[in-house]
Amino acid sequence: TGSISGIAVYQSSTDATGITVKLLAGDGSVLQEQPVDHEGNFNFANLTAGGYAVSASGEGFLTTIFKTTVADNQVVDTGTLTLKAGDIDGNQTIDLADAGLIGANFSQPVPPAPAVADLNRDGEINVRDLVLLGANFGAIGPIVLP
Repeated sequence: TGSISGIAVYQSSTDATGITVKLLAGDGSVLQEQPVDHEGNFNFANLTAGGYAVSASGEGFLTTIFKTTVADNQVVDTGTLTLKAGDIDGNQTIDLADAGLIGANFSQPVPPAPAVADLNRDGEINVRDLVLLGANFGAIGPIVLP
């Protein structure tokens, strides 16, 4: 049997809490699902040889998918999967609707502002969140690697 392991992190935070990783079969069906630890580590063990994908997602971020093939007794390391910040409405596109949600809550603490709009997770909707969104503006997910 083989395994797939790696790290999934937010573009804007050192704490990966809230990221979920899914192990997908070649047909896209979910085989396993697990949250990462606060550092972003994950591991899927006891895998039969074949094609798989790992999908990493977190609220407010584009999903990242890593596709791979596992051979008998092979350990696959995905490396670090970085989720791009800015998909506040969860439609896998960083666009004007997302910018509008930051604008509508600008200078507000979280809560009452929605936590999903706090892209750098510092407890306030501010220019740092807007800069993150702007850097990724127009990006469309999921982002598929390699």
